[in-house]
This record gives sequence, structure tokens and C-alpha cells, in this order.
Amino acid sequence: IVVVSGQEKNIDFTIEVAGENNATVQSISNELKREGYRKVESEKDKIKVESSFVEYASEDYFIAYKIAKTLNIDSLIENNNLKNKIRVITK
Repeated sequence: IVVVSGQEKNIDFTIEVAGENNATVQSISNELKREGYRKVESEKDKIKVESSFVEYASEDYFIAYKIAKTLNIDSLIENNNLKNKIRVITK
């Protein structure tokens, strides 16, 4: 049994948001900031994907899971090349 409590407002890494539609990217960035995440960056490069997903390093799974649930994203992809960041890719 795993119990996750508390808030990640003072996390020491960046959440990058990218996607094809700038308005959607900005909307997601704003929602994450409203949730209390401070280091949220919107990527300028457009990325085209079939469905939205959250990329995370294995040690950041629970934070990525919480972000995905907040944004109603079902897909989580582990990427251990990410260091000190979580990426939200939206369609």
C-alpha cells in the first residue's frame, strides 16, 4: 500500500508543456500554475502527436501521475533521460 500525501508546490524541477496548438499549451500551463506548480514552461516548438501524454523519470512517477489526473490525461510514459523535469505533451 502506498499513501501519497502533501503537495508538490516547492518541487525542484521544471514542468515543460508542448503541443501543436499554442492556445492549448498555454491553457495547460495556466492550469498547472493555478494548481501551485511554479516552474512551468511552455515550449515554443510545435509537436504533433496522436494523443496527449505525460513523460517522466521513474523517480517522479507520483508527481507525474497527479499532474496527468489533474489534466485528464491517461497516458504516462517513463523516460529516464529526463533529468529534473516532467514533460506534458498535448495534441
